[in-house]
Amino acid sequence: MRTIAFTALLVLTCGTTLQAQTAAPDSPVPDTQRVYRRPAAAQFLGTVVPGAGHIYSGEYVKGIRYYYGTVSGIGGGALLYAVGGMSPRKSGDWFLKGAGVAMVGFGIGVWVTSWLDAPRAAARANAKHAASSSALSGVLRPAGGPEPGINAGLSVAW
Repeated sequence: MRTIAFTALLVLTCGTTLQAQTAAPDSPVPDTQRVYRRPAAAQFLGTVVPGAGHIYSGEYVKGIRYYYGTVSGIGGGALLYAVGGMSPRKSGDWFLKGAGVAMVGFGIGVWVTSWLDAPRAAARANAKHAASSSALSGVLRPAGGPEPGINAGLSVAW
């Protein structure tokens, strides 16, 4: 029974990075420090297409809401403004034109909010990824005391 338990523990710990291991000097950044989603890329995508930075970061519902909020605000506002200009009166319907301008402003505001929040969405995705990937790690270290040996086990992050 001891042999089976030790073999299972050894198999589990061999698949993970051990705490005693260090990266070679010329190797790239270790997996624990790699960025899962780049905030600059999320901000660029959110600037070009509203909501795309959130979709890139994994916040799909929020990205879709930002996209539709921007498109409906700008498109609906332009439509209201155009309808207000088609009034049979010479002065046009000032209420529809004013509502159209307000909706275009709302759409642009949603777009700017999406653009500003996209890097934070990437940071949230990075934190979530780091927390999920570092929950369990293997531990091998020399045993303390007069007898030679090693301590093998699993470390769980709380």
